[in-house]
Amino acid sequence: MMVRNSILVLILALLASLFNNLYSGTGLQTKNEVRKEYKKADYISKYDSLKKEFGQNKILPQGYELQALIALSHFPELKGVKIKFVMKPAYIPLTSQPNLWTILRKTDQREYLVIISSQSSPIMENIILKSLSFNAQIGVIGHELAHTAFYINKSGEELASVALDYIFPNTRSQFEKDTDRRTIRHGLGWQLYEYAAYVRSLPEMEGDSDWIDQYYMSPKRILDYMALLPEYSLHQ
Repeated sequence: MMVRNSILVLILALLASLFNNLYSGTGLQTKNEVRKEYKKADYISKYDSLKKEFGQNKILPQGYELQALIALSHFPELKGVKIKFVMKPAYIPLTSQPNLWTILRKTDQREYLVIISSQSSPIMENIILKSLSFNAQIGVIGHELAHTAFYINKSGEELASVALDYIFPNTRSQFEKDTDRRTIRHGLGWQLYEYAAYVRSLPEMEGDSDWIDQYYMSPKRILDYMALLPEYSLHQ
């Protein structure tokens, strides 16, 4: 058993860097409030109540605490789950993964990481979190939390399998688009749409639009999927 666990840890250690160098998480469907736009001024006064309800066992990202709490409010299944938001220079805007050192613990004792780039290369600077609107920040954080919601009930072996599958373009594409759909079902469709449209509008991303659409839902596909869900019907 110890040999098996050691091999599993080794596999996860080798693949942890992969998650940190690629864009990052069908899942629980919850009924959440659907808002076309979140405005910071409307939620500053609600910070304490949001933190009390959704901030348990969370280390929030400095400067983006309110955005993270609003996104967390759309994932009630993550209440009490240990999530650490880490701000650090990184090429990729955001990634999400289980904390390697807690991977072999019972599922309710694990910690999960959401790594947010504080500084990137010039071509990526316009799409890291600090360059986005408040509403789009909530959407992209929601995408990462949708990954976490997918991870929480998986065994260590299942997580290793997910990491291995992520290497291959077809399964990676399915994985990320499933995560986008999970984000939308959790009530953050408009926020994800704003992020997706903004990224594709940037001149420096023009040559990468096909690559982005290969792995993530395009703005049109986000709207098409939202149109299938009754909770969005009054917001079209």
